[in-house]
Amino acid sequence: MASMTRLVSLIFFLITAVHSLGQSKNEISVAKLKGRLLNFAEKVELQDFSAIERIIPSSRNNIIHLASDSSFSISIALSKPGYYRLGRNILYLSPGDDLEVVIDHADSKKASIKGKGASANLFLRSNLFPKGGSFLEAGRLILSSPSKTLDSINALVSKKRNEISNLKGVSREFIRLENARLKADMLNTFKSFYSYASYALRNRTEPEKADYLNQFKLLTSSITDSLLKGFVDPTLLQLEVYRDIYGLLNLENPTLNPKTALLMKDWRKGLTLSGQLKRLTDKTQIMAMRQSIDSVYTPEIREAIISLFNEKIKFGDGDLAIDFKGVNDRGENVSLSDLKGKVIYLDLWATWCGPCMAEMPNLELLKKKYENEERLAIISLSIDDNDKIWLDNLQKRIPGGIQWRTIRTNLPDYGIASIPRYIIIDKNFRITNLNAEKPSSPQTAKVLDTLINSSK
Repeated sequence: MASMTRLVSLIFFLITAVHSLGQSKNEISVAKLKGRLLNFAEKVELQDFSAIERIIPSSRNNIIHLASDSSFSISIALSKPGYYRLGRNILYLSPGDDLEVVIDHADSKKASIKGKGASANLFLRSNLFPKGGSFLEAGRLILSSPSKTLDSINALVSKKRNEISNLKGVSREFIRLENARLKADMLNTFKSFYSYASYALRNRTEPEKADYLNQFKLLTSSITDSLLKGFVDPTLLQLEVYRDIYGLLNLENPTLNPKTALLMKDWRKGLTLSGQLKRLTDKTQIMAMRQSIDSVYTPEIREAIISLFNEKIKFGDGDLAIDFKGVNDRGENVSLSDLKGKVIYLDLWATWCGPCMAEMPNLELLKKKYENEERLAIISLSIDDNDKIWLDNLQKRIPGGIQWRTIRTNLPDYGIASIPRYIIIDKNFRITNLNAEKPSSPQTAKVLDTLINSSK
């Protein structure tokens, strides 16, 4: 049985070696990127947006270091074209590209882009936001009637389709991908409609809401079926919005190529294993996942999860905390090691994080509970990109206690894939829990009390 599994794995590797999810064997070249990044932190991630973007450790991304005037220059090693994210801008980089950009984090549509490869990236300035419901624009485009809403969506789709058809100076592959993105954005719009409609229709009675939703479903169901027909394609997993509509795809269709279905399912399996790994901090539990990781067939996906596994096994609960630097709300430089000898409770948050802000009142209650406890330091650690946004938020809320800010790229070993995130460190500067309970949990105070009163 084991030998058969190895044979299947080998055959699958050969089949997928030339597939877009596999590593290209082309000669490595570079794409050059220079210019200025406005309203960014001093270190910026050029995030790989490939099919394994959600699986790979963030430390594998390219880091851009900005000069004091916000200028930068970087060369990115590439073997094939691909999508990347820089702030809120999506870029399409190909080997040999030589781009000069001015990108403002506050407004992606204002980006100035010129040089070799500019055409594709100028087009991508108007990229839709999948998490905002694509053509719904976070519900803003839900109109007075279902038919008017659909007409508005269709008009935007037609405009985008014309823009794609009129593109010059781009590859046929880019055209193919962007037409697929357009279909996926339509599907994502219909899928997201029901969650955004509850707020957009908040002033209507329940029967009126139900009638609106039913009418919209009737209007769009046949369109959805048409869009999904023949839309299972692993090469499209490099598109964020395609990954977001993955659950709509019928991978059990008997007419689907078995190898295609297997590759698609393998990506989902890799994503699931990656999510489990990211949540774990106990090294015994992490080690127990190795067999499941080895069962992933697709080489690139398996290697990405192994990379994450190696990072997680290197640093976790029980290890000495790794120092990092930041600033406090008075503009002074600070380091985590300044707090050695105290129990440390870190709350990682950002002004744009809704769940983070929702938990803030509970954090203030926790600070109040321990306001006279000198053996404990409760740190509100913002990972906002710049001081102004952070300080403006503090001025509005006037929170108590210790306020620090750092940037995510200063915390590579901590694997900050999402926030809110809470970390507890004991008096010996050892990690007690890299994924601790939130302030509102009764368990938080129990753990802190135990560590504060420990004689070790």
